[in-house]
Amino acid sequence: MKRVAMSLLVLSAVGILSGPSRLEGAELTRIRIGYPSPSASFSPLFSAKEARLFEKHGLASELLYLQGVQITQVHVAGYVDFTVTGAPLPLRAAVEGADLILAASSIDKFIYKLIVEPGITKPADLRGKTIGITTFGSLPDVAIRLVLRQWGMDADKDVKLVQVGRMTDMVVALSGKKIEAGVISDPTSFQAEKLGMRRLLDMADVDVEFANVAVAVSRAYVKSHRDVVLRFLKAYVEGTR
Repeated sequence: MKRVAMSLLVLSAVGILSGPSRLEGAELTRIRIGYPSPSASFSPLFSAKEARLFEKHGLASELLYLQGVQITQVHVAGYVDFTVTGAPLPLRAAVEGADLILAASSIDKFIYKLIVEPGITKPADLRGKTIGITTFGSLPDVAIRLVLRQWGMDADKDVKLVQVGRMTDMVVALSGKKIEAGVISDPTSFQAEKLGMRRLLDMADVDVEFANVAVAVSRAYVKSHRDVVLRFLKAYVEGTR
C-alpha cells in the first residue's frame, strides 16, 4: 500500500515511528474511532485493531461504523475521538468552522474501481448514464468527478450521479439495473464482477495524488490528549506495514 510521504515525515518528526510501547499491566485508555466503510481503503485501521496494536500502545479501541457526512457530524459532536475517513469530509467540515485537523494520511491514490454494466466498454459510453456513489461529498464522489473531467465530461451535465449508500448496496443497484455504473472499492468490486459486471477503470491508475484516507482529530483533543494521539498514530502507522 502506498503511503503519503509527507505524512510519514511528519510522524517521524514528532517521534511516533519509534519509542517504547506501554508498560505491562498499565491501564488502557479508551478511545472511540469512526470509520465510513468496511472497504480495503481502511485496512490500516482494521489491521491495527485485529493485531491488537492499539493495546500494545496502551489503548482500548472501539470502532464505530458511520456513513457519509454523519461521520464528521458525530466527530464534531464529541462522540468519537478519531475518525479514519476520506479526507474531503473533515476538510469540508473544517472549512465550515469545525475544529478538525488531519493528523495523517495513509493512501495518496484513489483505490476505487469504476464498475459498469457489460454494455459499457469505453468512457464515452457513460454519457447520459446513471453512476452510483456512496454519498455526495464522499471520496467516491470526488474521485468520479475528477475522472470524468479527465475524460472531458461534466459530472453535473453529462451523467447523473446518485447516492446509493454502502458499497454492497452498489452491487445490488447495478445488478438490479437501478444504476449503470458504480464507484466501488475492493473487495466488493469482486462481487460485482462475479455477477457479470465489468471493470472500466482502476482509479489507482489515474494520474493524480490526493490525500485519500486520512486520520482526523480535533485541535482540542490534540491539546488535551497529546500522548493519546501519538500512541494512536503509532498503532495506525504500524497497521500500514
